[in-house]
Amino acid sequence: MKFVILCMSLCVAVMGEQCRQTNDCRVTMCATNANLVCLHGECTCTTTSGATCTTADECRHDCHDRNAHCVDGRCHCRN
Repeated sequence: MKFVILCMSLCVAVMGEQCRQTNDCRVTMCATNANLVCLHGECTCTTTSGATCTTADECRHDCHDRNAHCVDGRCHCRN
């Protein structure tokens, strides 16, 4: 029984929480300085660089190439 619970826990940890929008994220927790966002169907934590953008390419420098995203016109760096 413990083996089954362990396997299920690992599957959830590896798969991540799925979403269509940020409001769907109920389980994922972020540090106090990070934002919870739905990116490409997965709940994830990001920090904003403060820079404005229209594409992710504009954010690469601000995020130091840490998986940059442009969300609602602001650069987000995946943690």
